[in-house]
Amino acid sequence: MAEWLKAHAWKACLLERVTRVRIPVSPQKRSRAHAEFGLRFFYGHALPCIEMKGMQRLNSKMSIWIGMASASTILLGCVFKALHLQGAAFVFIAGMSLFCFGFIPVLMVDLFKKGRVVLAMGSFFSSSLILGSLFKVMHWPYANFLISWSVSIILFGILPLHFLKTYGTKTSEVYTQEAKLRDVFLGILLMAFFAAWYLLLDLSRIPSP
Repeated sequence: MAEWLKAHAWKACLLERVTRVRIPVSPQKRSRAHAEFGLRFFYGHALPCIEMKGMQRLNSKMSIWIGMASASTILLGCVFKALHLQGAAFVFIAGMSLFCFGFIPVLMVDLFKKGRVVLAMGSFFSSSLILGSLFKVMHWPYANFLISWSVSIILFGILPLHFLKTYGTKTSEVYTQEAKLRDVFLGILLMAFFAAWYLLLDLSRIPSP
């Protein structure tokens, strides 16, 4: 009897073998796991992409609205000046300030993000040129300095870099041959415009800061 009890106790200590039959996961647990995976994917990958695209669209819309508002204000100032109406100077200052300190910075940030450094630099010196024009109209100091050096840097620095970068860029499905020719044609027009402006400068009296 004692030997039978010992044998029974020894058999009870043996590990039971797990059968190869696997019990499937219940539908509730499976749906919960799928929901958790979907939430992790959405908040970890999809949502940042949506937010980035949304911010890019918001910046584009913001730059467009700021540019339209500043251009309209400057045009209104020109009308006021042509008709000799009061408040022309105030409208000029408001429009050009909004253009130089509102539109240009947003445009430069967008261009830097896209890797278009030459155009961003050109936008900066165009802004300083417009500020120089405002200083000239308002008879403020350093107007000739801003105008002369902005025109010179754009004509002899920014535009040649633009031509070199345009010719060095290979055409593709994104940057087509038509877009490349358009950039070259735009550069030619800007070159002629700033060259004519440069001829109007008094080179013998280029001011220093």
